[in-house]
Amino acid sequence: MLTGFPAHDLGNKFLIMTRKNIVKDFIQVAEDMSMFRVESQWVYAVTDTNSMDFDMAPFINMAHDGYNLAFLFNTSYAQEGLLCPSGLVCLASEIPEVLAIGFEKTLQEELKTFDEVSLEEWQIVRPNEKERALTVISEMSDFLRT
Repeated sequence: MLTGFPAHDLGNKFLIMTRKNIVKDFIQVAEDMSMFRVESQWVYAVTDTNSMDFDMAPFINMAHDGYNLAFLFNTSYAQEGLLCPSGLVCLASEIPEVLAIGFEKTLQEELKTFDEVSLEEWQIVRPNEKERALTVISEMSDFLRT
């Protein structure tokens, strides 16, 4: 299925949205296809976890030196009769929303500075790519905590 997949042309960045019971299969296929490279980045968004079932250790232990893996999973308090929206559809709709909120808050703060300085000064004081990414992540985290 992945034979000839242009991973390098796409930046070697992968977001896998999956149920917990098939994470192992995804990792094994990627290993078999030699897709784990030092320059690759893998994020597994596991859609069906909660406070009673979120152990990612078996998957982390599958990794070898040089694998660049991250796992996103829900640890919300599981309670009998309490419904917590979960699953692929929920996650797929919430990730872009949280990302957009992170970018929006970051840009609002940057625009305050942009409005106060000249274009030449902005070129000097503007955040670099890494600083902007860290700010977006921080804003996303703040939003998720509220």
